[in-house]
Amino acid sequence: MKKLFTFALTAMAAMSVMATPMGMPTEGDIPEDVIIAPEGEVKYYDVISSGYVYWGEWAGLQYMEVTNLRKIVWGEDNQVYIANPINSAYLESYVVGTFEDNKITVSLPQCIGSYWDEELADFAPLYMNKLETVEQDGEKYYMIVQPEDNFVVYTVDEAGNVTLDLGNNGSLAEPDNQDGNQPTYIIGQTYSNEAHALQVWSGYGDAYAEYTLKDDGDPVAPPADAEIQEWAFETRGNQSLAYVVIDGDDFYFSNLSSYAPNLWVKGTLDGDKVVVPSNQYLGMDDYDNFQYFCAGHMVYNEDWDYWNYEYADQAELVYDAEAKTLTSVPEEVWLFTFYKNSTSAFAIFEQPKFWKQDEALLNAAPKDPYVIAFQAFDGETTGYIEWEIPAINTNNMLLSPEDMYYNLYVDGEIFTFYPDEYPLFTEPTVDVPYLASNYWNIYVYHNSHIIYYAISDVESFSLQSFYNAPDGNVYSSALVEYLTSETGVADGIADKTVADVTYTTLSGVTTKTPAAGMYIKCTTYTDGTRKVEKIAVK
Repeated sequence: MKKLFTFALTAMAAMSVMATPMGMPTEGDIPEDVIIAPEGEVKYYDVISSGYVYWGEWAGLQYMEVTNLRKIVWGEDNQVYIANPINSAYLESYVVGTFEDNKITVSLPQCIGSYWDEELADFAPLYMNKLETVEQDGEKYYMIVQPEDNFVVYTVDEAGNVTLDLGNNGSLAEPDNQDGNQPTYIIGQTYSNEAHALQVWSGYGDAYAEYTLKDDGDPVAPPADAEIQEWAFETRGNQSLAYVVIDGDDFYFSNLSSYAPNLWVKGTLDGDKVVVPSNQYLGMDDYDNFQYFCAGHMVYNEDWDYWNYEYADQAELVYDAEAKTLTSVPEEVWLFTFYKNSTSAFAIFEQPKFWKQDEALLNAAPKDPYVIAFQAFDGETTGYIEWEIPAINTNNMLLSPEDMYYNLYVDGEIFTFYPDEYPLFTEPTVDVPYLASNYWNIYVYHNSHIIYYAISDVESFSLQSFYNAPDGNVYSSALVEYLTSETGVADGIADKTVADVTYTTLSGVTTKTPAAGMYIKCTTYTDGTRKVEKIAVK
């Protein structure tokens, strides 16, 4: 049975059982007339909408305000395509309208998706329609308007902002408001297109929406002909290579995080400091998220023994032009966020520091790898071995991971990684790229490489790393052997002194105070060794 919703002056209440939840179906189940990928100029908007969602009989119909990022595609012949037009429904489809006289007129109904109909045992289409309140037997219901009234208008102002105009005067009272100020009209997701019929509204509807044009210009980037230098970069005690461009008084920084390697941040020299302003637009990711740089300060809460971040208008780096170093001021943090003026980050860099390396010292062998942990499972037929493979050479110069690879040996024989066992490879592989990881068979975290195996009666593992140096030569570490009968790796950890512990989410955000969820826990000891493990925090 489909859902039936009652609309009264004092409340909205569900009258029947909720049908199977809606969502964009798999390819092949999408109705032919659903618009998925229109062509034209894509513009992005911050959207705030207000409307209703049915949460099930236990909660009934609930008022909801939704704020998110959405697209409008401006096509040819004044055709305009509005993505996910019912904000609370979260369908990745569009409705099409015509732009004229600063208005977008959308004729309805239009098919916007499908749902699984249990009675038909098949997918059935979902539509967008304009709904109005209709009184029957002393009660008011949301029903589809008559065909001649079935259209909606979006107004476009001089700045390019868009507003859904349903004649509700921009107001929408919560359903438990006793003044009866519920909207007369909404746009709703429906099971059919029959006017003034019961049991056709799915329970998703918007009464008002404002689209604020999001125009941040071009992402930060250095000049196209600028020289990109490799500098050492340190944050939280972890060292890696960053890209630095110096163009007059302008400094550009990139490759700060493996989760956002291509984002550039810009600072400008002011005296002996490089000032890095907040809210720099860095670009978009593959999920249409806008990415920004924001500065912050680390603040310690003594009562809770907890560090948090406070937003700052800018960050500063002290520049030593002679020593070629850039050092952050104390307790400063750089944040990569999805929102301006925000400290909710997907990448965090506490007290960053940069320094220029001596390129002449790069032509040397990488430091030797060593085993952090070894564990055999299932009667010693499967398990994992964790190697620390330093991306640093014997001259203490940081090495680019893209220029490194390694060989693994099992009982003295070089090991071949076959695609059926290690699906991140497309062909049998012995020279393993340093960064090769699928976070399953092989897990890479900073310099730690966890390799899972399914081999019985292993007596020894060995590993050798290699570096393709700027002088054209390949430099190698020693071939380091680990005997599986040794007990010093796991047992010896108990005798070590812990220097630092950090927790990193699977999306790359590092913290010292984890909330509930999955984390990579990294324990660093005073002798420089580390233990890395995946844990669940409850």
